[in-house]
Amino acid sequence: MKEQSVEHRAQLVRAAEVRSDSVADDCRKTAPPLTNWLVSWTGRGRSYDITAARTELGYTPDVTLRKGLAEMTSQLAF
Repeated sequence: MKEQSVEHRAQLVRAAEVRSDSVADDCRKTAPPLTNWLVSWTGRGRSYDITAARTELGYTPDVTLRKGLAEMTSQLAF
């Protein structure tokens, strides 16, 4: 009886695995929705100023902007 229970569980696990693979495949086939918010957000320029953090908190970055951008681009390179 115990062996049937183990075999039954194994079958359920296999079935769940097949189903999850199918769902994952379906998700990969469809592009993410393009919303008005996403279009407006990506269409705006961004700049970040740390002047207030430097003057009010005495903040000094550990990584320079040049080095940080170089690290980021090397990680994004294919």
